[in-house]
Amino acid sequence: MKKIICILAVMLLLTGCAAGDGVGIGSLQSNSPTPEVVEMTSVTAEPTATPVPTPTPTEVPTPTPRLFGRLSSLTLMEAIDELVSFGADISDIVEYDEAAAANSATGKLEPYTQRVDFTLNGSIDCVAETYDNIVAATARAEYYTRISETAAIGAYIYQFDKAVIRVKKTATPEEAEIFRQLLVQVDQ
Repeated sequence: MKKIICILAVMLLLTGCAAGDGVGIGSLQSNSPTPEVVEMTSVTAEPTATPVPTPTPTEVPTPTPRLFGRLSSLTLMEAIDELVSFGADISDIVEYDEAAAANSATGKLEPYTQRVDFTLNGSIDCVAETYDNIVAATARAEYYTRISETAAIGAYIYQFDKAVIRVKKTATPEEAEIFRQLLVQVDQ
């Protein structure tokens, strides 16, 4: 009986040591014909690596670069509608036809492709024009700037790529700046 208790004590001791060392599952094998000799072996489970899936990159669409702002790609009536949707008080809209555009060339300046006259805030006369290219729009904006400096009532001149907008100086600088900010919003 003492032998059995000793064997059990040794087994518990070895099993406790094996568990404390993190060895794993223990098993007893008896190859001896006598019960006093006990052989201990330990079986350690092989660690398994769980593969981490490689994330598939999400394809990010590349935007097509715009050569010009939206004011150059919208019709002037679409731009006026957007200005109104942003809060501009626009009335008395007059859209010019192609015959008027053909007659708009002054000297060496190219004619506009579209023109819309309108009234801002009930009393400020404004003119919006678009041109075939930036060179023509810039030449017209510079021309209007020179004329505005010598005219009795000048105008604030805003050029957005191929679009040129004139706001008569009956507008206060604050009103003109608010309108310019609305134009910037439409152009984005």
